[in-house]
Amino acid sequence: MRSLSTLFILVVVATGLVAGCKSSSPRPPANGQRFTFIIKPGSGLEQAEFPVDVFLVGEETAKQVAAVKVDDYFKPDNSIRELVKSSDTNTYLSFSFSPSSSEPVSFTLTKKTRFPNYTKLVVLAKIPVEISDGSTDPRRRFLPLAPENWSPNARQVTLTITSGGIRSDPEPVENP
Repeated sequence: MRSLSTLFILVVVATGLVAGCKSSSPRPPANGQRFTFIIKPGSGLEQAEFPVDVFLVGEETAKQVAAVKVDDYFKPDNSIRELVKSSDTNTYLSFSFSPSSSEPVSFTLTKKTRFPNYTKLVVLAKIPVEISDGSTDPRRRFLPLAPENWSPNARQVTLTITSGGIRSDPEPVENP
């Protein structure tokens, strides 16, 4: 019995060593690294006032969020917004930019804050923008959380909210 438990410990240690040797490059939080997101208003919006919601979702909730219009999402008592807010307070952040408060907002995801049921980071900003019927709303952005969707050197992502939408620097790799 003792040799079986010793074998189990060796297998666990060896697995950890092999997994640890896989890559020495920094990766997003799936393997425990810090991954910082910075959200800021872009040129032309520094003097505007608008709300922003940032949250983590799984695939099913992502579909629901994608189906609702951004203007409807920000209406009082919107069911999708209430669902996102109530799902987990550790995965939801709401704030507003204004002329008196245009400083960037930052937060860090780590292994402790990245939950296995969440696959995307969603950013919604209620900025004035014209949207043609059938086009993607540029005020809504889904970013993957999987490490393979990011450059191995990515440690920080800056999300700039512009009149044309939400830009990411760096951009995620869509099909790794």
